[in-house]
Amino acid sequence: TIQHQSKENVFLAWHCGNAPQVLAAKNIPVCLREHSILGPTLGPEKSEGTAEFPLKPGTVTFTRIVEYDGQFKMLITKGKVIPSEDKLRGSWSWVEVPDLDGLYRTLIEEGFTHHASMIHGDIASSLIEFCRFTGIEPIVV
Repeated sequence: TIQHQSKENVFLAWHCGNAPQVLAAKNIPVCLREHSILGPTLGPEKSEGTAEFPLKPGTVTFTRIVEYDGQFKMLITKGKVIPSEDKLRGSWSWVEVPDLDGLYRTLIEEGFTHHASMIHGDIASSLIEFCRFTGIEPIVV
């Protein structure tokens, strides 16, 4: 993840352009282009079709599940997509969380990789309940 240049507790949630268009911010055109990373190597004819747009603002929940030595644990954290005028490639958003340093520390100490799912809405309590039923250790940040 990339920390915002000037805003505290804000990081960039980004991927190459695989978000569904229904998640696009209002009044921002969705652009279909070649893949921003693979395009220069493969050429546009072999890398066309990534959707580029900022994501709509609102509350989001992040989750990532990992397994080490047969033990599963799930990262669960909430944030808020904040509006931005930035022009970036892929599908992306700036996300504000209560404690970005604490989130980074948890990722490292608990062994979570930097890829995670981001779901619009606050579903943390449902994920915690899911963990309880399935024997997964919830790591809530």
